[in-house]
Amino acid sequence: CGLSRCDFFLTEDGDIFLNELNTMPGFTQWSMYPLLWDNMGLAYPDLIEELVRLAKEMFEKRESHLI
Repeated sequence: CGLSRCDFFLTEDGDIFLNELNTMPGFTQWSMYPLLWDNMGLAYPDLIEELVRLAKEMFEKRESHLI
């Protein structure tokens, strides 16, 4: 579980090309990553809450497999 931002180019012919894979995108309120999520209806505070929830869930799953 984590976050990343993938940037693509779309040609006039409809072809899609990967431009950049950013494994640690900016994360201020004005950075592209949270702004994209905000545009999809997930506000900045809710995004942070969801990422923390997912990280905790992944940690607990890993811990349950340790002896």
